[in-house]
Amino acid sequence: MTIALVCAAIKNVTSGLTAVTSETVPTTLTVTAYDPPPLPMPNLVFPAVYTLTGGAQDETSADEDVETREYEVHCAIGPTTQTTLTIREYYIRALIPALKARLMKYEGFGVAGVLDVRITGDSGNTILPEHDGVYVGFIIDLTITELISRTYAASE
Repeated sequence: MTIALVCAAIKNVTSGLTAVTSETVPTTLTVTAYDPPPLPMPNLVFPAVYTLTGGAQDETSADEDVETREYEVHCAIGPTTQTTLTIREYYIRALIPALKARLMKYEGFGVAGVLDVRITGDSGNTILPEHDGVYVGFIIDLTITELISRTYAASE
């Protein structure tokens, strides 16, 4: 199982990503990536990217498994109480396409066995559900298919 490897790879791929807002005076945003997801803390650096593990479907054959798992890549742009709708939109409009492009740039994230990575959508501007809605940002949904080799037969 490579869930931990996939989450670590997403952190490595997204860390340091930059995006520029379209404000009158543009702002350069630099992503700080976390793995595992951070606890709410006063020194969290925004925009903050972290991955949550979703459900999976498995297909089994005689000597291998293929697992297709959902991942949610969360991008928190700041505390809900400290970001105006205008700032949220400037940041999110810059970060969504930049983050999607970065995620698709690295085929399989360099993780052995990853067969396919697909972006299946994003949430747009939303209050992030973890940490009781303290942060606002967006979620990118990924579907990752991986080959899991076994050293035993499926009937054992």
